[in-house]
Amino acid sequence: MAILVISISSCTTKTIGPPGPQGDVGPAGPTGAAGESAFVFEYSNVDFVGPDYDVFLNYPADFEGLESDVTLVYLLWETTTDGDGNALEVWRQVPQTIFTQNGLINYNFDFTRIDFHLFLTTEFDPVLLEPIDTDDWIVRAVIVPGDFWGGRTSVDHSDYYAVQKAYGLPDMPARSATDRRK
Repeated sequence: MAILVISISSCTTKTIGPPGPQGDVGPAGPTGAAGESAFVFEYSNVDFVGPDYDVFLNYPADFEGLESDVTLVYLLWETTTDGDGNALEVWRQVPQTIFTQNGLINYNFDFTRIDFHLFLTTEFDPVLLEPIDTDDWIVRAVIVPGDFWGGRTSVDHSDYYAVQKAYGLPDMPARSATDRRK
């Protein structure tokens, strides 16, 4: 009975008063180290050469990659125009699968801290590949520092322009009409 009385009496509700005044602002903490930014490299006239239909692309010699860095790869898929007739580049993130009259083509990649390897695979004999499938690609590689923590998780990495904005990547030089992919 005593336990029941103690249990019931400890469950009383009391009115909580208004919050007290705001306290003084504390001293500022130390300034953190500057964060790293991402890097973007562009490669033109990239061909997937048989019999393996692959290509190794090195990062520039003055770039020092880290084991924790992550590479994103985009292919210039086509060029279109906006409502005012201005050229717009359409970038697709690799891996990418397309359907052809012969079957599927898969564009893919892997990477190290010094280069990346682009390759394609087919579900048909690759000698049936057309030059438009293998020749004159324009490729962008975005190297994202792997030690970013907190705050970069909402980036849509499949959208090159979202990645460019999120990581403060520079605008790449304009291309001439002869450099257009398709």
